[in-house]
Amino acid sequence: MTRAETRSHSVVADAPKLLEALAVPFGTYYGVATCRPVPGARTLTDVIPDLLCALGKTEVLARPGRPSLELTQLWMRAHELARLFVTGADALPVGVWAELCQLGDQVGCDMVFVSAEPPRWLAQLPGSLHLGGPTHLESHPDWRQVQPPVGAALPDAEFPALPAACAQLLEADHATRAQAIYDDALAAAFDALPSNRLLTWADAEHAFRCALARTPDLDAVPLAIHAVRAAGLLRGYHLGFRRDCGVAFDDLLTADRLAQLRRLVLPDQAVAGVLAGMPGTSWAFSVHGDGAWVHLDDTAHLVPVQARPLMRAWDKTEASSHRSRWAVAPPRPSDGRQRCLWRTPPPEALTVECEMIDCRAFRRIGDPPMDWTRPPRARRRR
Repeated sequence: MTRAETRSHSVVADAPKLLEALAVPFGTYYGVATCRPVPGARTLTDVIPDLLCALGKTEVLARPGRPSLELTQLWMRAHELARLFVTGADALPVGVWAELCQLGDQVGCDMVFVSAEPPRWLAQLPGSLHLGGPTHLESHPDWRQVQPPVGAALPDAEFPALPAACAQLLEADHATRAQAIYDDALAAAFDALPSNRLLTWADAEHAFRCALARTPDLDAVPLAIHAVRAAGLLRGYHLGFRRDCGVAFDDLLTADRLAQLRRLVLPDQAVAGVLAGMPGTSWAFSVHGDGAWVHLDDTAHLVPVQARPLMRAWDKTEASSHRSRWAVAPPRPSDGRQRCLWRTPPPEALTVECEMIDCRAFRRIGDPPMDWTRPPRARRRR
Protein backbone atom coordinates (compact mmCIF):
# COMPACT_ATOMS: atom_id res chain seq x y z
CA MET A 1 0.00 0.00 0.00
CA THR A 2 1.47 3.36 -1.05
CA ARG A 3 1.52 6.50 1.03
CA ALA A 4 -1.10 8.13 -1.23
CA GLU A 5 -3.49 5.23 -0.68
CA THR A 6 -3.45 5.76 3.09
CA ARG A 7 -4.63 9.40 3.03
CA SER A 8 -7.52 10.27 5.32
CA HIS A 9 -9.23 13.54 4.41
CA SER A 10 -11.78 14.92 6.87
CA VAL A 11 -14.02 17.85 7.73
CA VAL A 12 -14.21 19.31 11.24
CA ALA A 13 -16.34 21.95 12.93
CA ASP A 14 -14.88 25.45 13.23
CA ALA A 15 -14.67 25.42 17.01
CA PRO A 16 -13.16 28.60 18.51
CA LYS A 17 -10.42 26.64 20.31
CA LEU A 18 -9.34 25.00 17.05
CA LEU A 19 -9.26 28.29 15.15
CA GLU A 20 -7.24 29.86 17.95
CA ALA A 21 -4.77 26.96 17.90
CA LEU A 22 -4.33 27.28 14.12
CA ALA A 23 -3.68 31.04 14.26
CA VAL A 24 0.07 30.55 14.73
CA PRO A 25 3.08 30.93 12.40
CA PHE A 26 3.91 28.06 10.09
CA GLY A 27 6.37 25.69 11.70
CA THR A 28 4.93 25.91 15.21
CA TYR A 29 3.44 22.44 14.87
CA TYR A 30 5.17 19.38 13.51
CA GLY A 31 4.06 18.61 9.92
CA VAL A 32 1.03 20.94 10.08
CA ALA A 33 0.10 24.01 8.02
CA THR A 34 -2.99 26.20 7.84
CA CYS A 35 -4.32 27.48 4.52
CA ARG A 36 -6.66 30.48 4.55
CA PRO A 37 -8.08 30.86 1.01
CA VAL A 38 -8.92 34.36 -0.12
CA PRO A 39 -12.71 34.72 -0.62
CA GLY A 40 -13.74 34.37 -4.24
CA ALA A 41 -11.46 31.48 -5.18
CA ARG A 42 -13.21 29.31 -7.76
CA THR A 43 -10.49 26.87 -8.86
CA LEU A 44 -7.46 25.16 -7.38
CA THR A 45 -5.25 27.55 -9.37
CA ASP A 46 -6.77 30.43 -7.41
CA VAL A 47 -5.82 28.73 -4.13
CA ILE A 48 -2.16 28.06 -5.04
CA PRO A 49 -0.86 31.40 -3.63
CA ASP A 50 -2.73 30.69 -0.39
CA LEU A 51 -1.19 27.21 -0.21
CA LEU A 52 2.30 28.68 -0.57
CA CYS A 53 1.54 31.32 2.06
CA ALA A 54 0.45 28.49 4.37
CA LEU A 55 4.00 27.13 4.01
CA GLY A 56 5.51 30.50 4.91
CA LYS A 57 6.25 31.51 1.29
CA THR A 58 4.77 34.99 1.65
CA GLU A 59 7.01 36.40 -1.08
CA VAL A 60 4.51 34.91 -3.52
CA LEU A 61 2.20 37.86 -2.77
CA ALA A 62 4.72 40.28 -4.28
CA ARG A 63 5.67 38.21 -7.34
CA PRO A 64 4.10 38.82 -10.75
CA GLY A 65 2.14 35.97 -12.30
CA ARG A 66 0.90 32.81 -10.66
CA PRO A 67 3.16 30.07 -9.33
CA SER A 68 2.70 26.57 -10.65
CA LEU A 69 1.04 23.63 -8.96
CA GLU A 70 4.30 21.68 -9.36
CA LEU A 71 6.13 24.30 -7.27
CA THR A 72 3.47 24.00 -4.58
CA GLN A 73 3.81 20.22 -4.51
CA LEU A 74 7.61 20.59 -4.30
CA TRP A 75 7.42 22.77 -1.18
CA MET A 76 4.77 20.57 0.46
CA ARG A 77 7.06 17.55 0.07
CA ALA A 78 10.15 19.50 1.12
CA HIS A 79 8.48 20.60 4.36
CA GLU A 80 7.24 17.02 4.90
CA LEU A 81 3.68 18.24 5.38
CA ALA A 82 1.43 15.66 7.04
CA ARG A 83 -1.79 17.66 7.60
CA LEU A 84 -3.10 20.77 5.90
CA PHE A 85 -5.99 22.58 7.61
CA VAL A 86 -8.16 24.67 5.28
CA THR A 87 -10.06 27.33 7.22
CA GLY A 88 -13.10 29.11 5.80
CA ALA A 89 -13.63 26.10 3.55
CA ASP A 90 -17.38 26.78 3.21
CA ALA A 91 -16.59 29.58 0.73
CA LEU A 92 -14.87 27.15 -1.67
CA PRO A 93 -16.76 25.29 -4.42
CA VAL A 94 -17.13 21.55 -3.98
CA GLY A 95 -14.86 21.04 -6.98
CA VAL A 96 -11.97 22.76 -5.17
CA TRP A 97 -12.55 20.48 -2.17
CA ALA A 98 -12.19 17.47 -4.48
CA GLU A 99 -9.07 18.90 -6.15
CA LEU A 100 -7.46 19.59 -2.76
CA CYS A 101 -8.14 15.99 -1.77
CA GLN A 102 -6.43 14.85 -4.98
CA LEU A 103 -3.49 17.14 -4.19
CA GLY A 104 -3.23 15.59 -0.76
CA ASP A 105 -3.19 12.11 -2.30
CA GLN A 106 -0.37 13.11 -4.65
CA VAL A 107 1.94 14.61 -2.01
CA GLY A 108 0.96 12.32 0.87
CA CYS A 109 -0.86 14.89 3.01
CA ASP A 110 -4.14 14.68 4.94
CA MET A 111 -6.55 17.51 4.12
CA VAL A 112 -8.63 18.76 7.05
CA PHE A 113 -11.42 21.17 6.04
CA VAL A 114 -12.67 23.49 8.80
CA SER A 115 -16.36 24.13 8.19
CA ALA A 116 -19.41 25.58 9.93
CA GLU A 117 -21.56 22.84 8.33
CA PRO A 118 -19.66 19.52 8.28
CA PRO A 119 -22.76 17.37 7.47
CA ARG A 120 -23.37 19.35 4.27
CA TRP A 121 -19.94 18.49 2.86
CA LEU A 122 -20.07 14.89 4.00
CA ALA A 123 -23.20 14.54 1.88
CA GLN A 124 -21.66 16.25 -1.17
CA LEU A 125 -18.41 14.27 -1.08
CA PRO A 126 -19.36 10.80 0.09
CA GLY A 127 -16.43 8.43 0.23
CA SER A 128 -13.86 11.23 0.00
CA LEU A 129 -14.35 12.74 3.45
CA HIS A 130 -15.13 11.59 6.95
CA LEU A 131 -16.11 13.49 10.06
CA GLY A 132 -12.94 14.37 11.96
CA GLY A 133 -12.64 13.80 15.68
CA PRO A 134 -10.72 15.76 18.32
CA THR A 135 -7.66 17.41 16.81
CA HIS A 136 -4.22 16.93 18.40
CA LEU A 137 -1.48 19.32 17.34
CA GLU A 138 2.07 18.33 18.25
CA SER A 139 4.48 21.21 18.81
CA HIS A 140 7.61 21.09 16.68
CA PRO A 141 10.56 20.40 19.01
CA ASP A 142 12.93 22.56 16.98
CA TRP A 143 10.61 25.46 16.31
CA ARG A 144 11.51 28.73 18.00
CA GLN A 145 9.70 31.98 17.48
CA VAL A 146 12.13 34.63 16.28
CA GLN A 147 12.93 37.04 19.12
CA PRO A 148 12.21 40.70 18.33
CA PRO A 149 15.33 42.87 17.97
CA VAL A 150 16.60 44.78 20.97
CA GLY A 151 15.74 48.06 19.26
CA ALA A 152 18.56 49.98 20.93
CA ALA A 153 22.34 50.08 20.84
CA LEU A 154 23.90 47.61 23.27
CA PRO A 155 26.16 48.96 26.03
CA ASP A 156 29.90 48.61 25.51
CA ALA A 157 30.63 46.08 28.26
CA GLU A 158 33.22 43.33 28.48
CA PHE A 159 32.45 39.74 29.36
CA PRO A 160 30.60 38.80 31.51
CA ALA A 161 28.94 42.15 32.26
CA LEU A 162 26.86 42.73 29.11
CA PRO A 163 23.51 41.24 30.32
CA ALA A 164 23.77 43.19 33.58
CA ALA A 165 24.70 46.36 31.70
CA CYS A 166 21.67 45.94 29.43
CA ALA A 167 19.38 45.54 32.45
CA GLN A 168 20.84 48.66 34.08
CA LEU A 169 21.31 51.02 31.14
CA LEU A 170 18.57 50.15 28.62
CA GLU A 171 14.88 50.95 28.80
CA ALA A 172 12.80 48.18 30.32
CA ASP A 173 11.40 46.89 27.00
CA HIS A 174 14.82 46.86 25.33
CA ALA A 175 16.44 45.23 28.35
CA THR A 176 13.81 42.48 28.38
CA ARG A 177 14.43 41.73 24.69
CA ALA A 178 18.19 41.66 25.21
CA GLN A 179 17.85 39.23 28.12
CA ALA A 180 15.55 36.95 26.10
CA ILE A 181 18.04 36.86 23.21
CA TYR A 182 20.92 36.15 25.58
CA ASP A 183 19.03 33.33 27.34
CA ASP A 184 18.07 31.76 24.00
CA ALA A 185 21.62 31.96 22.66
CA LEU A 186 23.06 30.57 25.91
CA ALA A 187 20.77 27.53 25.79
CA ALA A 188 21.60 26.90 22.13
CA ALA A 189 25.36 27.19 22.69
CA PHE A 190 25.32 24.98 25.79
CA ASP A 191 23.35 22.26 23.97
CA ALA A 192 25.76 22.46 21.01
CA LEU A 193 28.88 21.80 23.10
CA PRO A 194 29.42 18.04 23.52
CA SER A 195 29.91 16.72 27.04
CA ASN A 196 31.30 13.26 26.27
CA ARG A 197 34.71 14.25 24.85
CA LEU A 198 37.31 16.99 24.80
CA LEU A 199 36.24 20.11 22.94
CA THR A 200 38.04 21.52 19.92
CA TRP A 201 37.93 24.88 18.19
CA ALA A 202 35.51 23.35 15.66
CA ASP A 203 33.08 22.55 18.51
CA ALA A 204 33.42 26.11 19.76
CA GLU A 205 32.73 27.54 16.30
CA HIS A 206 29.71 25.27 15.91
CA ALA A 207 28.35 26.48 19.26
CA PHE A 208 28.93 30.07 18.12
CA ARG A 209 26.93 29.48 14.96
CA CYS A 210 24.11 27.84 16.93
CA ALA A 211 23.99 30.86 19.24
CA LEU A 212 24.02 33.24 16.28
CA ALA A 213 21.04 31.42 14.77
CA ARG A 214 19.05 32.60 17.85
CA THR A 215 19.92 36.27 17.38
CA PRO A 216 17.31 38.33 15.50
CA ASP A 217 19.84 40.55 13.73
CA LEU A 218 23.53 41.29 13.44
CA ASP A 219 23.27 44.04 16.08
CA ALA A 220 22.67 41.30 18.67
CA VAL A 221 25.91 39.44 17.85
CA PRO A 222 27.64 40.66 21.08
CA LEU A 223 24.90 38.92 23.10
CA ALA A 224 25.67 35.69 21.25
CA ILE A 225 29.40 36.07 21.89
CA HIS A 226 28.84 36.54 25.63
CA ALA A 227 26.41 33.61 25.69
CA VAL A 228 28.95 31.32 24.01
CA ARG A 229 31.64 32.28 26.50
CA ALA A 230 29.25 31.61 29.39
CA ALA A 231 28.30 28.24 27.90
CA GLY A 232 31.98 27.39 27.62
CA LEU A 233 32.50 28.09 31.31
CA LEU A 234 29.62 25.79 32.17
CA ARG A 235 31.33 23.06 30.12
CA GLY A 236 34.70 23.77 31.72
CA TYR A 237 36.32 25.68 28.85
CA HIS A 238 37.45 29.19 28.10
CA LEU A 239 36.10 30.18 24.69
CA GLY A 240 37.83 33.28 23.38
CA PHE A 241 37.50 35.37 20.24
CA ARG A 242 40.06 37.12 18.05
CA ARG A 243 39.00 39.78 15.57
CA ASP A 244 41.18 38.86 12.63
CA CYS A 245 39.71 36.06 10.53
CA GLY A 246 37.26 33.19 10.74
CA VAL A 247 33.47 33.48 10.97
CA ALA A 248 32.33 36.45 8.88
CA PHE A 249 29.45 38.51 10.24
CA ASP A 250 27.93 39.04 6.79
CA ASP A 251 27.77 35.27 6.27
CA LEU A 252 25.81 34.44 9.43
CA LEU A 253 22.48 32.65 9.46
CA THR A 254 20.83 34.80 12.10
CA ALA A 255 17.18 34.17 12.98
CA ASP A 256 15.85 36.99 10.84
CA ARG A 257 17.83 35.73 7.84
CA LEU A 258 16.49 32.18 8.32
CA ALA A 259 12.94 33.54 8.55
CA GLN A 260 13.56 35.60 5.44
CA LEU A 261 14.87 32.60 3.52
CA ARG A 262 11.77 30.58 4.41
CA ARG A 263 9.62 33.27 2.78
CA LEU A 264 11.32 32.87 -0.60
CA VAL A 265 9.41 31.02 -3.30
CA LEU A 266 12.22 29.85 -5.57
CA PRO A 267 14.43 27.06 -4.16
CA ASP A 268 17.52 28.42 -5.95
CA GLN A 269 17.24 31.72 -4.10
CA ALA A 270 16.66 30.02 -0.77
CA VAL A 271 19.63 27.65 -1.08
CA ALA A 272 21.88 30.54 -2.10
CA GLY A 273 20.96 32.31 1.12
CA VAL A 274 21.62 29.20 3.22
CA LEU A 275 25.05 28.74 1.65
CA ALA A 276 25.85 32.40 2.29
CA GLY A 277 25.67 31.57 5.99
CA MET A 278 28.40 28.95 5.76
CA PRO A 279 32.16 29.37 5.43
CA GLY A 280 33.60 28.66 2.01
CA THR A 281 35.18 30.28 -0.98
CA SER A 282 33.24 28.65 -3.83
CA TRP A 283 29.69 27.63 -4.67
CA ALA A 284 30.54 23.99 -5.42
CA PHE A 285 28.42 21.98 -3.00
CA SER A 286 26.36 18.84 -2.54
CA VAL A 287 23.43 18.05 -0.25
CA HIS A 288 23.33 14.96 1.99
CA GLY A 289 21.24 13.47 4.76
CA ASP A 290 17.87 14.76 3.47
CA GLY A 291 19.09 18.34 3.72
CA ALA A 292 20.80 17.98 7.10
CA TRP A 293 24.34 18.24 5.74
CA VAL A 294 26.07 20.22 3.01
CA HIS A 295 29.53 19.49 1.64
CA LEU A 296 31.05 22.84 0.72
CA ASP A 297 34.71 23.09 -0.32
CA ASP A 298 35.21 19.45 0.71
CA THR A 299 34.00 20.26 4.24
CA ALA A 300 30.77 18.99 5.81
CA HIS A 301 28.55 21.64 7.42
CA LEU A 302 25.46 21.04 9.54
CA VAL A 303 22.39 22.82 8.16
CA PRO A 304 20.12 24.55 10.74
CA VAL A 305 16.86 22.67 11.27
CA GLN A 306 14.68 25.44 9.87
CA ALA A 307 16.81 25.65 6.71
CA ARG A 308 16.77 21.94 5.87
CA PRO A 309 13.47 22.05 3.94
CA LEU A 310 15.03 24.75 1.75
CA MET A 311 17.92 22.44 0.93
CA ARG A 312 15.52 19.53 0.28
CA ALA A 313 13.44 21.65 -2.08
CA TRP A 314 16.45 22.56 -4.16
CA ASP A 315 17.74 18.98 -4.09
CA LYS A 316 14.39 17.66 -5.35
CA THR A 317 13.91 20.11 -8.21
CA GLU A 318 13.93 18.61 -11.66
CA ALA A 319 16.53 21.15 -12.77
CA SER A 320 19.03 20.09 -10.11
CA SER A 321 18.91 16.50 -11.32
CA HIS A 322 20.21 17.61 -14.76
CA ARG A 323 23.14 19.71 -13.61
CA SER A 324 26.34 19.02 -11.73
CA ARG A 325 25.88 18.98 -7.96
CA TRP A 326 29.49 20.11 -7.65
CA ALA A 327 29.34 23.19 -9.86
CA VAL A 328 26.13 25.11 -9.22
CA ALA A 329 26.21 28.84 -9.81
CA PRO A 330 24.02 30.90 -7.44
CA PRO A 331 21.27 33.09 -8.91
CA ARG A 332 22.11 36.72 -9.58
CA PRO A 333 20.43 39.11 -7.13
CA SER A 334 17.65 41.08 -8.78
CA ASP A 335 15.94 42.92 -5.92
CA GLY A 336 16.67 44.36 -2.49
CA ARG A 337 15.72 41.21 -0.61
CA GLN A 338 18.03 39.00 -2.66
CA ARG A 339 20.88 41.51 -2.42
CA CYS A 340 20.79 41.41 1.37
CA LEU A 341 21.16 37.61 1.16
CA TRP A 342 24.10 37.90 -1.21
CA ARG A 343 27.61 37.15 0.01
CA THR A 344 29.58 40.37 0.39
CA PRO A 345 33.14 41.07 1.64
CA PRO A 346 32.89 40.82 5.42
CA PRO A 347 33.72 44.02 7.33
CA GLU A 348 34.63 42.00 10.40
CA ALA A 349 35.29 38.38 11.30
CA LEU A 350 35.97 36.35 14.43
CA THR A 351 38.14 33.37 15.17
CA VAL A 352 36.93 31.19 18.03
CA GLU A 353 39.53 29.80 20.44
CA CYS A 354 38.99 26.92 22.87
CA GLU A 355 41.07 26.28 26.00
CA MET A 356 40.32 23.79 28.78
CA ILE A 357 40.10 25.22 32.30
CA ASP A 358 42.48 23.44 34.68
CA CYS A 359 40.51 23.26 37.91
CA ARG A 360 43.41 21.73 39.85
CA ALA A 361 45.30 25.05 40.06
CA PHE A 362 44.21 28.48 41.22
CA ARG A 363 42.81 30.60 38.40
CA ARG A 364 41.93 34.27 38.24
CA ILE A 365 39.16 35.95 36.26
CA GLY A 366 40.17 39.37 35.03
CA ASP A 367 37.56 41.75 33.64
CA PRO A 368 38.21 43.31 31.22
CA PRO A 369 39.13 41.22 29.40
CA MET A 370 38.43 37.77 30.72
CA ASP A 371 41.63 35.75 30.91
CA TRP A 372 42.92 32.66 32.69
CA THR A 373 46.43 33.03 34.07
CA ARG A 374 48.63 31.15 36.55
CA PRO A 375 49.71 33.39 39.48
CA PRO A 376 53.33 33.60 40.71
CA ARG A 377 54.60 30.41 42.34
CA ALA A 378 54.95 32.05 45.78
CA ARG A 379 51.22 32.89 45.82
CA ARG A 380 49.97 29.59 44.41
CA ARG A 381 47.57 27.71 46.64
CA ARG A 382 48.74 24.30 47.80
